[in-house]
Amino acid sequence: MRVHALTLHPGKWWVWIGLYCYYSSCTNHKSGVGVVYSLSSNDASIASSSRRNFLTASGLSTLTLPLIAGAREPKQNPKNLVSVYFGAGCFWHLQHEFILAETKLLNRQPKTFTARTGYAGGLQSGTNNRVCYHNGGRGYQSRDDYGKMGFAEVVELTIPRDTVPAFFERYLGLFNDKKKQRVDYMDKGAEYRSLIGLPGGGVDIDSPEMEAIRQCSQTNGYTLKNGVGNDGDTLRKAQIWVMDSSQFPFYQAEVYHQFHDDFLKDEPYGSDYNDLARMEYNDGRLVQTSCPRDILPF
Repeated sequence: MRVHALTLHPGKWWVWIGLYCYYSSCTNHKSGVGVVYSLSSNDASIASSSRRNFLTASGLSTLTLPLIAGAREPKQNPKNLVSVYFGAGCFWHLQHEFILAETKLLNRQPKTFTARTGYAGGLQSGTNNRVCYHNGGRGYQSRDDYGKMGFAEVVELTIPRDTVPAFFERYLGLFNDKKKQRVDYMDKGAEYRSLIGLPGGGVDIDSPEMEAIRQCSQTNGYTLKNGVGNDGDTLRKAQIWVMDSSQFPFYQAEVYHQFHDDFLKDEPYGSDYNDLARMEYNDGRLVQTSCPRDILPF
């Protein structure tokens, strides 16, 4: 991968990102990608500091994009929007990758990003409809723990219905294509299982979205199975659970889990990315849960 930065005038950078390598796609082919974006000087660090850069260097993924794009988001009919969620390992890096996908595929800006971390796939929520991260120890009682209740870590976003196949393709691109498993395989357990959820979702549902998802999965060697709630881990099984999100809804995670750096400590996403949590909390897109330890990180 090559990244070239050229200063055109004070406070602005033009960054050319060019790359050519294998990636998991519905057509299962090699692809070259070149993108030009306008970045402020504060945003330039995001283009060069990304977990995806690490994955690209490892041959596991290919798409590296800056967070802030120059184009405006096209107007969208709310009736054509649908909320979907994806899970595959830790939700910190998933959120970052789907923010990049919203930027690339929909030209979205920080004020219109929708990707948020949360929990889904459990049979029953806890007290006051609450689902929380692990919270026992250090004076806290373990309450409404998502893992104990059978939920998985996911990222939900709201997108035009006809872009669901494209986002699913991006989702498959986050897996280790050779081993057909999530890249953070060290995270073991049902909390990290692979799953997708959409309204009325089911492997055999007759819809354009599910037909495209079935074809994409088959092309890339993944098996889809209907989730029934509290499903098991999918590690090393090349399998993805399909959930009906109207039956297995999304629960937003604690604010401190939003726009968080990944566990690779030497690959931070940068303060511009982290500060999106404050922006979304202030404008009401994020809410503070009543979960133990959900203390605002800003």
